[in-house]
Amino acid sequence: MRYGRHTPEFLLLFLAEKPGCGTELHKRFDELIPISRFDSAIVYRSLANLEQEDLVEFQWDTTGKGPARKIYRITPKGLERLAEHKAYVELRIRNLDIFLNKFKKLEAEGRFS
Repeated sequence: MRYGRHTPEFLLLFLAEKPGCGTELHKRFDELIPISRFDSAIVYRSLANLEQEDLVEFQWDTTGKGPARKIYRITPKGLERLAEHKAYVELRIRNLDIFLNKFKKLEAEGRFS
C-alpha cells in the first residue's frame, strides 16, 4: 500500500481551511487521517512543489520565539486545483463502490472462506 500518495491535495485542503506552517500541517495529518504515514519530509517536499506550481505561497513569521517560520496560504490557482481534485475523488469513490459491491456479492455467494 502506498502512503502519502495524496499529500499535496490534503495540504491544499488543510490550507483552504486556514494558513499554517509545515509543522502544523504535519500535525494535522496525524490528527485527521486514520492511517497517517505522512512524514515531515513528504510534507515539506510537497509544499515546495506546490509553491513551484504557484498553488501555495508563504510569508515569513518572525513574531514568535525561535527561528522564523514559513506560513503557507493557498492561492486562487490552488483553490482551482483543489476543486479539480474533488471531482477526481468523487469519480474514484464511484469506481470503488462498484468494486466493493461486486466483492460483497461474491462474499455472499461464499466465494471466500
